[in-house]
Amino acid sequence: MKHLLRHPLSAVLLALVVLFLAFFVVLPTLTVIFHLIIGLAIIWVLFSLFKVYRHHQHPGAPSRT
Repeated sequence: MKHLLRHPLSAVLLALVVLFLAFFVVLPTLTVIFHLIIGLAIIWVLFSLFKVYRHHQHPGAPSRT
């Protein structure tokens, strides 16, 4: 078994495994996290705009809801 660890192709195999993990595990996870952050930011902005809209309505104006 130890002779396999010293084989030149074991370094190539290790590099391929690292590349596989980087491109198919780490990057998709970062993409999902990035999309969640963007989605939460959009929701936060929408709620903030809605609060500003409700705050600036005239007190005597009838509510549309």
